[in-house]
Amino acid sequence: MCLDDAVLARVNMLLTRPDVIAHELEQLRQNDPTESECAAVDHAMADVQRKSANLTRSLSMFDDADAAAPVVAQLQALRAQERAFAAEREEILGRCAAWIAGQRRLADLQAWCSKIGARLDTLTYDQRRTALDALGIQARVWKTDHDPRYAITASIPLDAPGQTGQDSMLYAASQNIHS
Repeated sequence: MCLDDAVLARVNMLLTRPDVIAHELEQLRQNDPTESECAAVDHAMADVQRKSANLTRSLSMFDDADAAAPVVAQLQALRAQERAFAAEREEILGRCAAWIAGQRRLADLQAWCSKIGARLDTLTYDQRRTALDALGIQARVWKTDHDPRYAITASIPLDAPGQTGQDSMLYAASQNIHS
């Protein structure tokens, strides 16, 4: 079997078997992967804020600025940590928002896969190529003495529109194939 045929057979299997699509989508419906990260950052930030409040209270006991200097330096270091944690939290919340948007699009993705799977045999070469790109199909080929000779992988893009090339390919595929 040539590589093109093997890729099309893999895509056909992925798109025409609702149980495979349902299993893959169920894997994507897992709990929010950023939840524990956000909780850890929140815990660390609360710890820094508690230490900062304690140092601020102890600073009022100093009458001598030179004696208070180490406490002020610690406060500045804690404030820098707090800013870093806040930036990390914002990055995590951004990934969480992308995950939530992806979850909302799962039903649309399942319908898209079903529609493409039903028309796979009638698609033009360009439409097939667009669908392969949209599904993140990749083929890795090894030398003739390697077993297996090739591996075919797929990844379903769930990023919000405009965030990745894969997502724009999914949109392009849906427009190209529906036309």
